[in-house]
Amino acid sequence: VKLQPPSDGKSYFLIRNSVSSLVHEYEDSRSVTKVFLGIFAGLGVFILGWSAWKYYKKSKSERELRGNQDTLASIRQGRRDRAARDITEDNNDHNGDIARNISCVVCLGAEREV
Repeated sequence: VKLQPPSDGKSYFLIRNSVSSLVHEYEDSRSVTKVFLGIFAGLGVFILGWSAWKYYKKSKSERELRGNQDTLASIRQGRRDRAARDITEDNNDHNGDIARNISCVVCLGAEREV
């Protein structure tokens, strides 16, 4: 017996069993493929959710940091304005003492920085 491909160019299978066993084999492989597809899709959704959660936490942290920096900048600006105002008041013959609630407890001669 000489085996050769079909003359009309169609694909062919060489099998020992019947055609129904070949169909059953393909259906089984299709089920396995669906199971793997479900597993990897679930894993992909989990990784996507985890990375989205990490991104959210990072952006929330950065927003809080920016808010704290803005608050600190406004406090510093207020201190600068108050110091400039105090200097002009000192030039107008006012006492040069710093209020007790904002004076440094170590040197007693400057404002608190924190």
